[in-house]
Amino acid sequence: MVAAILLAVGQTSAQDRIDLSAKQIGFSATAFTKLPFGEVKRLVTEKPIRIDGLKIVRNRHVLVKPVIVRSTELCGIVSGVEIAVADEGLLYRVQDYVSYKFGGKVFAYEVDYELIDRESGEEIGATTAAFYVDVLGRGTFGIRCVKDFKLDAVPEWIRNLSRQD
Repeated sequence: MVAAILLAVGQTSAQDRIDLSAKQIGFSATAFTKLPFGEVKRLVTEKPIRIDGLKIVRNRHVLVKPVIVRSTELCGIVSGVEIAVADEGLLYRVQDYVSYKFGGKVFAYEVDYELIDRESGEEIGATTAAFYVDVLGRGTFGIRCVKDFKLDAVPEWIRNLSRQD
């Protein structure tokens, strides 16, 4: 109710704007071994899902404080094909991320990004998500463009792990 009143008179609430002087990180999504988002405050186990017939455990990692990303690669459409492209036009706020596990092994991360205007620091009111997958089972993750913001396949090494059970 207070936010609605503030917005009605042309002001913005504190939630709608970030401090542009706060630390911002550049994040290369092409190859990493650890997400650079800092300390996790809380781990929430979400309802398992099935991918390729396997029961996948998902954990939401809620960060101690939000992280502002100034540049990263996200999926975009180039000549009708969805590929990873560098994006430095906006800022992105990350408040949590989801890990995907099978057999105790993390094989993917899903990161939700809140879009922030680079000039004003205001939330744009839109979000996007990106998936990062360990394709070879070596602990190195890279961006993977998916349809409808849904991970629909597991890497071959996870399928092989499932056959060992």
